[in-house]
Amino acid sequence: MEEKKGFFTVGLNRNSPARLYYELYGSNNAKNKVIFVHGLLQPGSSWKIQIDYFKKLPDFQICVYDNRGIGNSNSISFSTKHLAHDAIDLIKCLNWKNANIVGTSLGGSVCFYVSNIIEKELVNSIIISAPWIGAFSHVSNTYVAYNLFGTLFIKDKRKKFRTWIDLFFSKNYLNSKSITDPKHTKGEAMLERFLNNKIGISFKAKNPISLFSSIFSFFAHSIPNSIYNDIGNKPFLKIGIIACKHDRVVNFNQLKTISQKIKAYKFYEVESGHNVHIERSDDFCKIIEDHVKDTNVNSFQYKTLNFQTRNHNFNSNFNLIGNKQLLLIKNILKVLK
Repeated sequence: MEEKKGFFTVGLNRNSPARLYYELYGSNNAKNKVIFVHGLLQPGSSWKIQIDYFKKLPDFQICVYDNRGIGNSNSISFSTKHLAHDAIDLIKCLNWKNANIVGTSLGGSVCFYVSNIIEKELVNSIIISAPWIGAFSHVSNTYVAYNLFGTLFIKDKRKKFRTWIDLFFSKNYLNSKSITDPKHTKGEAMLERFLNNKIGISFKAKNPISLFSSIFSFFAHSIPNSIYNDIGNKPFLKIGIIACKHDRVVNFNQLKTISQKIKAYKFYEVESGHNVHIERSDDFCKIIEDHVKDTNVNSFQYKTLNFQTRNHNFNSNFNLIGNKQLLLIKNILKVLK
């Protein structure tokens, strides 16, 4: 398995340069290219489960990266639209065509803007998972935003983290037995790992300014209906929407309405809380794998070509059999004469 890590400078054409840290897994010759855009304050390494899954598939090459001001990337951003331009710049730096873009939570929000501005030749499909719709787009979203903002002022780490996981995971998941520690529930085990600094979920803003800019982009995020309508007029995007039935961050019915508005290629319903890429990681990865393969432009052309070739061979065989039958009939007539 080929691996590459490094930095690309994006935003030069927007007078807003940033060095984004990225990690690349898989062969450059792989047919399916997938770039992952993570949620609020998350580094690219938070896609670890997905990295391990797709590293095993030789026909996939994937890229994870740190958004501006997160992890190893510098600079800051105050808008999800700005981050969308960064994602597109990164795809260009990778020299990818027909890329598949996957975003979850705030990364899904970024993908809506990517859908609105990306050039046709750069994209094969877009998968938007549990996207943050905006703090004031629905009363339930306002409640979530209020709770998240409130956790910034909770000094008790146990109470703070418990508030987070109650929002991001379903009750069934948190109350189920931990695989690694059967004496505790997954919620309890997760809490203990966090308190002992062993939790896989990390929040990696580089500095207070980066933290502020990320939180600001979260609260300020909104998408006007004109953009949803524009996306709906671009069938080549082949958008898949992953909606979680037990999501306390994103309203399920609101997301279903948006899916219809943008004329999504597919709408996937999953029995999960908000962090479906962790809670139902196998289902999440399989959805991505199947969606990419199903929509892959090169795969479609290849299948069409093969179908035409098989038809051609079938017709040739049919003509050959017809000629033999005709010759047999002629011989029978000769005998009868």
